[in-house]
Amino acid sequence: MNSAVVDASVWVAAVHKASVHRPDSYACLVRLRELRWQVMVPTIARVEIACALARRWRSPARARRTTTTLLKASATTEWPLMPGAIERAQLIGTEQYLRAADAIYAAEAVSSGIPLISWDAELIRRAGAMSPTTWLQANT
Repeated sequence: MNSAVVDASVWVAAVHKASVHRPDSYACLVRLRELRWQVMVPTIARVEIACALARRWRSPARARRTTTTLLKASATTEWPLMPGAIERAQLIGTEQYLRAADAIYAAEAVSSGIPLISWDAELIRRAGAMSPTTWLQANT
């Protein structure tokens, strides 16, 4: 089974109607599901997604509901932040000058040898992530 780590930026863009990245984010998540790829996120993704949506929508309850529904509907696998994962994130994050949460996503993708899908320019430049648009072009 193919797998991919999907950054919070993709999830937020997929459901936030005002996002310029909404069409490709939504299409990417749909295509991942159609191809039956295992979609992976760190447990912190739930917090990142819900908080980003709450800030945009000014509705905490809606943000929490949407995040839960979104992750369940996508059959997403959440991995816990265990000491080994934290050490890998610290290593890659300091070597690539990443923000803390971004380092967690990048470390899992690198250590698992699977793609990281993100809109974050630093993750794309420094950690080998690909945008949803790039991933779609390679998988349609």
